[in-house]
Amino acid sequence: QNIHFFIRIRENTLINHKKGQTVKKLFTHLKVNQGFFYQDLRLICGVKVYVSAHRSSKAMMILIGSEFTCLAIHKYAKRWEIETMFKTFKTQGFQLESSHISDLERFKKLLALLAIAFYWAYLSGIVKDKEIQPIIVSKSTGRKEYYSGGVPLFVYGLDALREDTLMLIIK
Repeated sequence: QNIHFFIRIRENTLINHKKGQTVKKLFTHLKVNQGFFYQDLRLICGVKVYVSAHRSSKAMMILIGSEFTCLAIHKYAKRWEIETMFKTFKTQGFQLESSHISDLERFKKLLALLAIAFYWAYLSGIVKDKEIQPIIVSKSTGRKEYYSGGVPLFVYGLDALREDTLMLIIK
């Protein structure tokens, strides 16, 4: 269908042309906060793809894609931000699917309103985290934790708006 894609894969995914070699072995040379991309196609899961990776202090993110670009990690990160927003629209705050709106114009307006509310709650979470009460960092994952599996700053901000905690800053 000629649809371009970037997909995150596990480190233990096998490279087809080499028996037993995992994709992780392609990136053993990476240091923390370093990225790398291969300019040639690799056969992974029976498909010829471009492979890139970035190692953080916590984990390594490996992506495969249908097009060559040195910006694969950056593009994927942008896409993930959008996925996070839609997660909050659906199940982690706004329950969009329970609205049962079928009229396209009304749905567009609701989506625009939710985008504004998401942004407001997210910024409120940032303010509360920095100015009022920092979110606790998990010792096991090193990530900010607020409701397991949640979107920490959004949920933190949404709760702050519900509790009027941010009114302390405004006054």
